[in-house]
Amino acid sequence: MTDAVVVGAGVIGLTTAVCLAEAGLDVAIWAERGPLQSTSAAASGLWVPGYTSDRELRWSLVGLTEFTALLDDDHTGVRLARGLGVTDLFDAPQEFHDHLPELELVDQAELRGRFPLGWWSTVPLIDMPRYLAYLSRRFHEAGGRLVQRHVDDLSACLEAAPLVVNCTGVGAKHLADDDEVFPVRGQHVVVRNPGIDHWYMEGVESPFWTGFFPHGNKVLLAGVSQHHNWNLLPDPADAASILERCAAAEPRLRDAEVLGHRVGLRAARNKARLEVEHRPAGRIVHCYGHSGFGVSQSWGSAREIESLCTGVQEAVSP
Repeated sequence: MTDAVVVGAGVIGLTTAVCLAEAGLDVAIWAERGPLQSTSAAASGLWVPGYTSDRELRWSLVGLTEFTALLDDDHTGVRLARGLGVTDLFDAPQEFHDHLPELELVDQAELRGRFPLGWWSTVPLIDMPRYLAYLSRRFHEAGGRLVQRHVDDLSACLEAAPLVVNCTGVGAKHLADDDEVFPVRGQHVVVRNPGIDHWYMEGVESPFWTGFFPHGNKVLLAGVSQHHNWNLLPDPADAASILERCAAAEPRLRDAEVLGHRVGLRAARNKARLEVEHRPAGRIVHCYGHSGFGVSQSWGSAREIESLCTGVQEAVSP
């Protein structure tokens, strides 16, 4: 009998499945869409430390350690990249800034009054399609199986395994009957890289923000954060706005060749959920709601689930 069924093949589900399989469990992933069709495949891949709770910051720091360990393998899609972060959410460094490698605060004069805070740092930047392919290989090498199927009731999963891990992202709104979950739509424009090697990201209150993330011969341009928007199709107006804003931030992008578009729905929640639900047929571990920190926190939440499911510890409180 299968030891565990992980529902969902995005970066949260796939990383969790890798951890459980490498811990010796017989693991199957059940997902309607494969990793390369998930929201995770559309992500920028920038490691950003979560700051909404101590638990999420802790998960992010585990991620920093895990991603750093993957730097020497060219097949992972993980590299270190220096870049500039700016924000209007706060005007002084926060706790998470203490954990940013090679942090260098930007002088106010350089920000020209546009943002109250800016900083340079060198952090992992992950090419998500390559990385998800790497995780998939690692999962299969550990004996895991990916089963393409639609799941509309977690009870059906418990018929196949005594342990179910619900990593369905925004799908948990219906599958876990969780009214706190809502989608945050993101869109990227993919362009040919005109020679950019640093990343740039704005943290702002507005649903429209500017960012660019170089991955070899392509750059992902951002972005939008549209709450409660379920549209998975590229929006031409959003694309045009993204191109214009990114060109204003980095003139070399103005005439860059457009290669494609990526759209994904981040699973947002007041705080990420990692919680064990006990049922007569077994246990369901719910793990979703990481918002825009899914990639960054994927290893931390997965390692916590590994500890839970192998009997090492109970859930760590938020």
